[in-house]
Amino acid sequence: MNCAPLTALRGEAEIPLRHGSKPEAVYRDALERIVTQSLEMGRLVDDLVFLSRSETDTIRFEPRRTDLVSIVADAVHEGEILGRAKGISIKAGYSTRPVWITADAQRLKQALVIILDNAIKYSPRDRSVNLNMTVMDWHAEIAIRDKGLGIPAEEIPKVFERFYRGRSPRASRQLGSGLGLAIAKWLIEKHRGEIALTSEVGSFTEVVVRLPRADATASADANAAAAVVVLKKKLRAKTGSE
Repeated sequence: MNCAPLTALRGEAEIPLRHGSKPEAVYRDALERIVTQSLEMGRLVDDLVFLSRSETDTIRFEPRRTDLVSIVADAVHEGEILGRAKGISIKAGYSTRPVWITADAQRLKQALVIILDNAIKYSPRDRSVNLNMTVMDWHAEIAIRDKGLGIPAEEIPKVFERFYRGRSPRASRQLGSGLGLAIAKWLIEKHRGEIALTSEVGSFTEVVVRLPRADATASADANAAAAVVVLKKKLRAKTGSE
């Protein structure tokens, strides 16, 4: 692990200790920065542990028939809490009619919160992040869009790579481990879903998550099973005739 965060943390602690006593405001400011950096280090450790467990397939999933609308609502609520410090609101648009999927609700919510947190992180203060869900015959799509820095076209293929951070000076100043989107992608794919990102520099970034509906998945599995049965009958008939 890169030791730079530890070095920065030690530096924050050393500054107010130099050259005798300081006003209370100096100590308070230093302690606030130390707390912020400690939280980021804790998140980095948690992310590394999660990815390590994902590689050894020791993360437990409990998939069951569940309402995607409830999962999205919970993720929006957590996103609103995360956005308060920057004055960022989450503008959500979706029907409250149940959308049934097969999922581990907690793990899927984790993926959506990661995407929302990332959108908040790269958005200017006092703006909004939009979340919209569209339901189709076979799947549901959740689009999370911010009006922030944007990502250059040449960097988009790398955004789901581990430890990837934007190269622009403003992006590199943002706190984070560079692991969030990699974790979100892994979680979405574990739910037989897809994730994609589009962006325009200085305008927006949008992440779209596509998840299969439970009824659609069951129909597809039934159709596949029926096709296998038909194929076996044809093979038996062909073998018998010969």
